[in-house]
Amino acid sequence: MPLFLFFGARNVRRTLQQGEFHCPRCRSVQRFERVYAQPHAHVYFIPLFKVGQGQEYVRCEQCRTRFHPSVLGSPGAAVADRDGSGSAADPRARLVAATAAALSAVALADGPASEAEIEAIARELSDVAGARVAVEDVRRAVAATAAGDVERAARVVRAAAVGERPEVREAIVTALLRVSAAEGDPSPAAAAAVRQLAGALDVTPTHLRGIVADLSV
Repeated sequence: MPLFLFFGARNVRRTLQQGEFHCPRCRSVQRFERVYAQPHAHVYFIPLFKVGQGQEYVRCEQCRTRFHPSVLGSPGAAVADRDGSGSAADPRARLVAATAAALSAVALADGPASEAEIEAIARELSDVAGARVAVEDVRRAVAATAAGDVERAARVVRAAAVGERPEVREAIVTALLRVSAAEGDPSPAAAAAVRQLAGALDVTPTHLRGIVADLSV
């Protein structure tokens, strides 16, 4: 039974400092934890690479409220927000993770991903993330699934791209095309996957043909 792609984005937290402070919400002295949270793309909840901007905050261990770090020097510092089961990664991080799912689905559409496809995914993801994505991280992500699930990837990328500008959607489709052609002419299965994913991004067949023409120039 084939495994499904399960990409997403979540914060990986690192404790910077612990101690006591005056909690503005509790209005008493409480234990605190100063934390740095960095969004990471993940596959099957295994963090792979950093995406987006990290955030530093102070969390009260009693009321679980998060504050700006300046609270440690100013009892009147503003509340950042409540900290529930875990803060979601920012929209940019989710978009990068969704793009990773889409690129992997294209590479796996016609069988196991080749080294050329894996290297192409790393290059394209680096452009989307604005930071270097290691080939080894991509290799681990792609190896975590036995077969591409284009339909699931289409749902993920459609949800992550809500509200994004047309040029962002076009950039993702361009990345899909480059991965599909990493070894030469795309296979029928890879081409079909690109068409389905482009549709999920509201890129029409006519627009898709225009993007292909631009890449061929």
